[in-house]
Amino acid sequence: MGFMKTAFTRPLVILMLVLAASLPAWAAEDCSCNPLEQAFKAQILQIESERYAAMVKPDYAVLEKVIADNAIYSHSTGNVQSKQQLVDSLKTGKMRYRSITPTMPLIRFYGDIAIVNGVGSFEVTLNGVDLSSRLVYTAIYNLKTDANGRAWQLVSWHSSAVPTQ
Repeated sequence: MGFMKTAFTRPLVILMLVLAASLPAWAAEDCSCNPLEQAFKAQILQIESERYAAMVKPDYAVLEKVIADNAIYSHSTGNVQSKQQLVDSLKTGKMRYRSITPTMPLIRFYGDIAIVNGVGSFEVTLNGVDLSSRLVYTAIYNLKTDANGRAWQLVSWHSSAVPTQ
């Protein structure tokens, strides 16, 4: 009985130590204690909120500010637009966002790059046809420096439809 107890106890203890040692790595992915990163996350969430509101309203001044001039916008329909094409389609009424409701954003940082992965409900009128879609998306922001200081700008957007069940 002593052998059995030892043979099963050692691997179990080792497994528990390995899991306990890796716990901080799991926690670090979900919650950063770095105050600068927390401030950047708040900035990105604010910019995302402003951008979505500006697309629904539409507010072209906000879109000019938060979307980089060289941005690429890949829609769930497969249509790929430049910033100018996106803004033009909003101005002409070819595309009109009726509502955008993002949920579950996950924000990660790689230097001056922020990647936002999320899910959202998008209600759009495209060429006069009302569409409602649940999408997964990736938004990539770059922290740019110019004469006005440093600001996050959207440089890439890609979305895909969530399959219906």
